Amino acid sequence: MNYVIIGGDSKACRDFINILAGSIDHLTIICPEIQYAQSLPAEFKGNLVIGNLRKESTLEKANLSSADTVLIWTKNEDINALLAAAVKKIYNVKNVVVYTCESKNSKFYEDLEIDTVAISKFL
Repeated sequence: MNYVIIGGDSKACRDFINILAGSIDHLTIICPEIQYAQSLPAEFKGNLVIGNLRKESTLEKANLSSADTVLIWTKNEDINALLAAAVKKIYNVKNVVVYTCESKNSKFYEDLEIDTVAISKFL
């Protein structure tokens, strides 16, 4: 299974990445800036892509079309929605999960058959 995590701009997401980084063999992480990737554990053996999350070239480097599951977790709900739609419709990834703090896009995600995990803004 090939997994991709898009995000890393929040401490909660970085903590989640650190938990998974040593235990998943085929993991690609896409971060907006190098500073977010510096906390990766030494045992991380996956792929790391640094770049603007809204640019197609950044997403292409991650080889999203070969991903089985993509998890999207940024601090920006609109970016999450944009990325989720692109990953689902352009890259044809079947399993897309968005971590969200708000429910304003719930109908949008439901229509695209994108799973969501609601988290508290107070984490």
